[in-house]
Amino acid sequence: MAVLMATVVQAEEFEQHGAHEHGAAKLNLAVDGNALYLELDSPAVNLLGFEHMPASEEEESRVHQVEELLESPLKLFSLPAGAGCGLQEQSLESRLFEHETHGEHDKQDDEEHADHHDHEESHADIHASYVFECKSAQNLRYVELSLFDVFPLTEEISAQVISSTGQFNLELTPESKRIKLQ
Repeated sequence: MAVLMATVVQAEEFEQHGAHEHGAAKLNLAVDGNALYLELDSPAVNLLGFEHMPASEEEESRVHQVEELLESPLKLFSLPAGAGCGLQEQSLESRLFEHETHGEHDKQDDEEHADHHDHEESHADIHASYVFECKSAQNLRYVELSLFDVFPLTEEISAQVISSTGQFNLELTPESKRIKLQ
């Protein structure tokens, strides 16, 4: 993870967008030896359809579905089979993943807590990071994003890439979702 942070710091000179923007997300990708690092930052609305603390069983269910999808990165990112990449580590961060369901007697407290959180921080983000170890990294020629299909509210992703071919910035869309690494 330290390597990714160092490479992301190097790539920050390419940073061209600022604040939280619905429909837009950021992806940092770095290849270092046999390791592939991916970091996704997205407004929660792109993945969940909302940004507030879950206020119903349906919303709570959606949070759990999204969390499960994010815990299965090969459903979001397609890698060449010949590269032999396996997930080594991952982490997910969002205040929305920390919500616990309470009984009916706590419903009013939950609503007040959610209102306070929504007022205090109206824009929730989701951060996911993954580290893959690739047995044949020389065959890691691309990474294709399936997450546009899984999360259709995501319209564009600004990617910062560091690989053996150098550092570059790339705008990805549902029509253009492949990052060529070689």
